[in-house]
Amino acid sequence: MRIKFTKSKKTLSVFFLIFFFCSVSWRVHAQSLKEIKGTVNDCSTNAALPNVSVTVKGSSNGGVTDAKGKYSIQTTSDDILVFSFVGYETQEVEVGNRTVINVVLQTGSTRLGEVIVNVGYGTQRKATLTGSVASIGGKEVQSSPALNIGNSLAGLLPGIITKNTTGEPGRDDPTILVRDAVQPVITALLLW
Repeated sequence: MRIKFTKSKKTLSVFFLIFFFCSVSWRVHAQSLKEIKGTVNDCSTNAALPNVSVTVKGSSNGGVTDAKGKYSIQTTSDDILVFSFVGYETQEVEVGNRTVINVVLQTGSTRLGEVIVNVGYGTQRKATLTGSVASIGGKEVQSSPALNIGNSLAGLLPGIITKNTTGEPGRDDPTILVRDAVQPVITALLLW
């Protein structure tokens, strides 16, 4: 008795062949992944650093260190780990054949006087800034239901107080006070 292959049997055999090769390549890829463990410490005190960001460079794979500065991440031998934390310099380490990578982060070199803050239409060094700075964009003002720009600022910036002294229809000219000042900053008719 002879078995004749029909189109459906040929298609089925091709499907199984493709499935076999895909599963073999997946197993090879899964074998190349390895778990890297380690700790992250401070350079001066050698204390464990919690919540340090540990990521694989060029991917979204990553996590953070626990309260004892320990981390664990799945990578390949070709990957580069990036360690970053506020106040410390970012450090990159090649994985290679290692399974344990302990890192000591160096304190950042940014000083308070070197930080620049945008103030209004200019800039100022943070070390010489003696007041609070707040800003909002046009989208926040546009999303307000108020018909007047002065009334739109109420509640959007800390320390801004707007007062309407009259309830007269069509007369919408609020007085704008900053930090409960006695003298108004702006007393003008503000219309859209």
